[in-house]
Amino acid sequence: MSRSRNRFKGSRVQGGFLAMPHSVLNAAAFVRLSGSAVKLLMDLGAQYRGDNNGDLSIAWKLMEPRGWASQTTLHKAKDELLKSGFLFEARKGQRPNKCSLYALTWFDLDVSDKHDAGAKAFMRNAFKMHEPLARVVPRQNAVLTPETGVAAA
Repeated sequence: MSRSRNRFKGSRVQGGFLAMPHSVLNAAAFVRLSGSAVKLLMDLGAQYRGDNNGDLSIAWKLMEPRGWASQTTLHKAKDELLKSGFLFEARKGQRPNKCSLYALTWFDLDVSDKHDAGAKAFMRNAFKMHEPLARVVPRQNAVLTPETGVAAA
């Protein structure tokens, strides 16, 4: 081994990585995502292996160990990602034992016989076509604020 290689030996982190382009990070739709939606995007990215886009799952048994405490929050984050174009549903789930499968839209869809016929509608970089979702910020102290701006005596 050369001396230059010895300097870097052991400095590399083991395991896979998620390639998230700056075009995704700087997209107006990404900037407007909630924290839960960004976390779900990262959790789905952790499942991605380079050849399984369209085979990503948000099943509760997978997500609960990753720190998700509420199924409602998980589904709201999923809906937000679907509406903003970062996520594509490649297969609709069916009870009792078929989960929905998803694809990240900044990668190509890896074709599989598991996908529904609607998977042909997959559009790469769909988040660029969507307007950013309006951020809903709840008014703080809404009860304490008079509606007319003047306190009634």
